[in-house]
Amino acid sequence: MNSIRTLALAAVMEMAAMQGMAGEAARKVCVVNGDLNGWPANLVTIARLGEDARYYADTIPIGDGHIRYELDADGSTAYCITAWRGGSGRYANFIAENGEVSITFRPDGVADVRSDTPLNKEMLRVVAATDTITAAAFGWLEALEGAKLDYTEPARRLMELRQTTRDSDSLKAIDTELRRLQADGRLLTPEFVATNNAVGEAFRLMYKVRCTYAVEHPGLVGLYFLHESAK
Repeated sequence: MNSIRTLALAAVMEMAAMQGMAGEAARKVCVVNGDLNGWPANLVTIARLGEDARYYADTIPIGDGHIRYELDADGSTAYCITAWRGGSGRYANFIAENGEVSITFRPDGVADVRSDTPLNKEMLRVVAATDTITAAAFGWLEALEGAKLDYTEPARRLMELRQTTRDSDSLKAIDTELRRLQADGRLLTPEFVATNNAVGEAFRLMYKVRCTYAVEHPGLVGLYFLHESAK
């Protein structure tokens, strides 16, 4: 009888061990690799998309300008990684799928996300396709800024004077004059105002296209774009 009990116990223990191994084998992991060389952050946090990072974020260790983070991947949760430098942050969104996500933080504030996992790949495809809607308008805006055609000549003179003024009364007088120019519609050039309005229209069109995608493609990627459009 004792031998039977011993064999039964051994069988149960073996089955439990096999189930444990199967559970380990079935675990899906999302591996996030990040490059911070373009944006040397002193703090990197990760939180579920939509949750307040001040209270619910985890901190990711930084080593030699790079980060590596693993989290359980069920393909149903989106996350936001934020690279902080002082009070400024650069962020990147991704979906936790089984596989790898690569993020490169650039000096211009853009985070390049790359992944071959199905949902991330589709999300990035739609982002790239719809970003072209705003690219041209942004290009015009940057061209005007580069040519110093964004502020009117009176406004630019006041702004340059403000940079070298130390007297508080003089600074107040300059700020008052700048506010007056703004109230009179003479702070920005007509070209810059028109281009800035075009950028706003381009963004509205982009979000409309993404929302249409969400309606036509129900699922996590569509929900992601609805969340982004609701900000």
